[in-house]
Amino acid sequence: MRHYRKNRVQRIALQEYDPVLKKMTGPLREIFEGSGLTAPEGPHLYRRNGCYYIMTAEGGTEYGHAVTMGRSEKIGGPYELSPYNPVLTARHNMTLPLQKAGHADLVEAPDGEWYMVHLCGRPLPPFRRCILGRETAVQHVKWTEDGWLCLADGGNEPRLRVPVSWPVKRKREQEFRYSFQETELSPDFFSLRVPLGESVSLTERPGYLRLTGKDSPNSRFEQSLIARRQEDFDFSFETELEFEPSSERQMAGILYFYDECDFYYLRVTYSQDGQKIVDVMRMNRGKAEYTPDCGIPVPEGRSIRLRLEVHRTEACFSYSLEEGVWQQAGDTLDASLLSDEYPEEGAYTGAMVGLGCHDMAYRSAKAYFKYAVYRREGNGMERG
Repeated sequence: MRHYRKNRVQRIALQEYDPVLKKMTGPLREIFEGSGLTAPEGPHLYRRNGCYYIMTAEGGTEYGHAVTMGRSEKIGGPYELSPYNPVLTARHNMTLPLQKAGHADLVEAPDGEWYMVHLCGRPLPPFRRCILGRETAVQHVKWTEDGWLCLADGGNEPRLRVPVSWPVKRKREQEFRYSFQETELSPDFFSLRVPLGESVSLTERPGYLRLTGKDSPNSRFEQSLIARRQEDFDFSFETELEFEPSSERQMAGILYFYDECDFYYLRVTYSQDGQKIVDVMRMNRGKAEYTPDCGIPVPEGRSIRLRLEVHRTEACFSYSLEEGVWQQAGDTLDASLLSDEYPEEGAYTGAMVGLGCHDMAYRSAKAYFKYAVYRREGNGMERG
């Protein structure tokens, strides 16, 4: 566990766990203060060949991130620092495709080889922003003759590809189709903070997802929004929507979303002059922006297909009122604004894409989505 001190020197603390009483017991002892890269956290303890090894993350979960280790004959220390520290890091080479390497753990394969799984990020040029958020990578490691852990082929920089001694088959679906025929929503989808409850239904109209509009898309209270992770640098997301707004404060459609202050929204809504339209809303660090002359009329009583296409740092919305005929809605957008680095309250989730319905007038407008499709584009390491 982590232990914070008033003097801001962060150390790793150890306390015994009683498996019978199912609680922590005994004194809390500080056992490791890291290697000097600041802020040791996320510790793991291993016992091997009569020694205890402690592995920590240091440097903060950003571009200074690193994996460090220590060793002791006693679990309570003192711990000798590894001469290979940092065991893994990208902090000294900003050109590496895998950055922010840290928060690692170890696994021994059936053939006796050892591997390290770790957190990382893959920034895209030109602004080095990680649209996919935190990701997981694996490195091949080995134990040296003097009992220390290091990367199997030397150095300490994360590799993009790692050889293994067994056959590897890449099993990844190219397309995820959500037909909304089930009675429960796919676990691929998330909601904001709390379950949606009665705001979402797959049974009210079989074969459709119904969302009932609640608070605004920049609200931190009750939103009707479901979203799944962006897993690829190149992808598309498509849906078909039936929605009949009666107020400009009602809207529904596709959201390309980082948080309540940073998102793009291709929405069907109501114009000030009383027309059903489709347009693009942009929220940039909490400031709402609208694409000029993007209020495209939509016939009453008609469904509309909506689509988002993302190619690395470029995003584009389009709509279709006729089978196979798509029209771009608004300008090409900067996808890198939906990264861990850009938002003022950035975190580690990466971008999401999903479906939303918002009704700031009556909190009762209903949107019906016939399907949703997430398609991977590209191949190889260009994917997520």
